[in-house]
Amino acid sequence: MKWVIARHMSSMDGTLLNMVEGSVEDVKEHLVKLVKDDREDEARNGDDSWDFGTESVDEVQVNEQGVESLYAFGSYNNFHIDYTAKPVNCLPLRKL
Repeated sequence: MKWVIARHMSSMDGTLLNMVEGSVEDVKEHLVKLVKDDREDEARNGDDSWDFGTESVDEVQVNEQGVESLYAFGSYNNFHIDYTAKPVNCLPLRKL
């Protein structure tokens, strides 16, 4: 299954989008890896202000209406990062 992953940091303008392919479990693992990688990057850059966030696959949130989206996050002292994954086939197509 193809997925779009949106990564938004509250301290930056815009949202980064990536497309990945894999199962629900693959994407959950990838989201946890993104959170971990960003946490490590912040620490390497001298900002070790991690408060809390998604640290395991079991903590990845699934949309209540089924697997329509997956969500993970990292919360730091002065900002937060949200990660949302949505299957491409669940994205609505709007004709303009």
